[in-house]
Amino acid sequence: MIDHFRKYRAVLAAIIILLILIVTRIAAPYHFRPEPERWAKASYGNSNFIRFDKIDSLPGSKLLVNLGEPVFEIRKNNLKVLNIKADLLLEKNNYKIIRKSTGPVLLFSADGSVSARSWMLLSQMGIKNLFVLTSGSGREVFRYQFTSDTTSVRK
Repeated sequence: MIDHFRKYRAVLAAIIILLILIVTRIAAPYHFRPEPERWAKASYGNSNFIRFDKIDSLPGSKLLVNLGEPVFEIRKNNLKVLNIKADLLLEKNNYKIIRKSTGPVLLFSADGSVSARSWMLLSQMGIKNLFVLTSGSGREVFRYQFTSDTTSVRK
């Protein structure tokens, strides 16, 4: 019996190493979750946007993550502000603060695309109760009705 183990020891070692790598990958906090439909639905339905005047309607202690230079001072109850640059969002200490937040996490940037990309990144990493803070509705709306150009129509 021991001879069989010696004969296949290289194969067993490879299997054990592979199992360790699989368990490490599954347990790692920095991996993306493959659920693109969920994020596309949230973005399309605007459920990931919240207007500044609706912050008080969210339950619990809120964390506002300002992704860039502080552009205004906020004084609201139950609101903690974290000022960091967007490129440092996933730095260990910053990510840990965001992950440990018990209430809603609000992402804000002077450039709305930075907040939206950060939302996507953090959502895919498993952060729940995450919103993009916006001053508008969050969705582009056409201001004018478009009509066809009648001068280019052939007769």
